[in-house]
Amino acid sequence: MVYYSGSYYQGGVSKDIDVYLYGMEMEKYALSALFVGGSANYDIAVLYVENSEVLKNAAKNGSIVAVKAADSDKILPGQTAIAIGNAESLGIAVTSGVISVPSEYIEMTSIDGKNKEVEQRVMRIDTAVNSGNSGGGLFNDKGEFVGIVNAKITQSDVENIAYAIPSNVAKAVAENIINYCYGTEATNVMRPILGLQIEVADRTSVYDPDSATISISETIRVNSITEGSISVDKFAVGDVLKSITVGGETTEITRMHHVIDRMLYARENDTVSFKVVGEDAYILAWTTTPWTLPSNVALCVNPNERYAKVAAADGYTYYMAEALLDTVLGKLAKEDAPAYTVLETYVGKDLE
Repeated sequence: MVYYSGSYYQGGVSKDIDVYLYGMEMEKYALSALFVGGSANYDIAVLYVENSEVLKNAAKNGSIVAVKAADSDKILPGQTAIAIGNAESLGIAVTSGVISVPSEYIEMTSIDGKNKEVEQRVMRIDTAVNSGNSGGGLFNDKGEFVGIVNAKITQSDVENIAYAIPSNVAKAVAENIINYCYGTEATNVMRPILGLQIEVADRTSVYDPDSATISISETIRVNSITEGSISVDKFAVGDVLKSITVGGETTEITRMHHVIDRMLYARENDTVSFKVVGEDAYILAWTTTPWTLPSNVALCVNPNERYAKVAAADGYTYYMAEALLDTVLGKLAKEDAPAYTVLETYVGKDLE
């Protein structure tokens, strides 16, 4: 155990951590490990073993190999989920099941003993897990790492509902900790805050005829922007996020967690960029030659005139001259609802 809330050590992290290789669970083969850093919210810690002869010999004779991590965003319901762990402290054992839900959110009590509820993104599995499985690897039928077992429902009327941290989250958190904590005084995950609150605007299923599989695709939209954050004047409420680029790697945004997970890879002085589709809104404009309007590709505004963005009673969002709001939209008013609600106002030069 790396962390125990009742520990007398500062921060609850043990100073005496031993790691054992499979089949070598004997005191003489104990690998002394150092705590590099961790996250109570993500339930992940990174350990470091330095200059171990046991590891060198095991690597030399081929009894240990680096595990290959699968892309957990490509995992589908029904795929194999093999858990390896020390269930009930009875020794390393293997159980098998399937992925029930590839990605969902649960709330659980933080491991720091402060009884606060934290939200975690997990995979749901029906693989049998017990006390001692937590922290153990979850693998597919190719032996690829797909997650870390971290929880289960223990109610008497519930069967085979357990959870695992997806491999993409585990990998991103581990690399973040190594980057910010190894060789420094830091011990926690560091993730930049954009000041964007995002939401799922739409969700649908997508069928792939080549693999005969169905996956979920979401439309992710900006819901609000924190005042004073770096996102002010760079995004607008209603913007649809299509892709995110961090460290030169671009990820198409088809699930909300793509934004959150990719930000774990942002490093100091990195540039983070988004491909954005603007809001669904209309500009009300007038022309002296209306037959040319369909071919216009730009609109001129008076730099000193005031304009407004409004939510009209007909369900549409419009940009138009503030002085003409009542003239044009007034007829939409009803006894129990105004014709429009002003969302924002501008002067013409703000719209350049």
